[in-house]
Amino acid sequence: MVLFFRQTWTLTVKNLLVVLVRPLFTTILRALILPVFFVAFISYARNLFIQPATYGIGEPTRIRSFSDGLASVGAGRNRLIFVHNGLVGGPIEQVIDEVAEPVRVSQNEVHILADESEMRQLCRTTLRGMSRCIAAAIFHSSPTEGPNEAWNYTIRTDAVLGQGIDVDSTSNDQEIYLLPFQRAIDWAIARTNSSFDANDLPKEVESKHSYFQILY
Repeated sequence: MVLFFRQTWTLTVKNLLVVLVRPLFTTILRALILPVFFVAFISYARNLFIQPATYGIGEPTRIRSFSDGLASVGAGRNRLIFVHNGLVGGPIEQVIDEVAEPVRVSQNEVHILADESEMRQLCRTTLRGMSRCIAAAIFHSSPTEGPNEAWNYTIRTDAVLGQGIDVDSTSNDQEIYLLPFQRAIDWAIARTNSSFDANDLPKEVESKHSYFQILY
């Protein structure tokens, strides 16, 4: 017990010496200001690299046209990739040519590849998952090409896209990179059908109870 009180008294005297004998400014800096600054930095450091997300249900918003989406793409991204997997001379090639036209007009690069593995050189990513590619569409089949006798394609984008979600914004990554591109592909696919009449589709489709809207 005597040893316990002796050690306690020694630590008490040490703390008093630190507070009373050492310079006041350095003591306050070391004991108060720096710890508070360190804790505040650790708490908010993630916000310096990833914007805070806003979850919920947003307002119905028009899907951008493909040309508008290309105009909103961030600097450093100027390549759009199409992979036909050797399925040429048919609807897939026709869809690729139609979707690629506004990309060429916008002075971006269009790369049409025969094999998906070729994307590794064109879309090499950084450690953050960012590349020079806007997006890539890989076509696997169409009703007259490939094994499935149906339209089957995959859209790929950089891993860094979509990390932030803000339902109050109309400039989320999906609204710029993914949805306009997918809409352009689906529209081109519909136009490959000889019985398709664009005049039969309404400019605006709205549910009876306004639960959702599809605006073109």
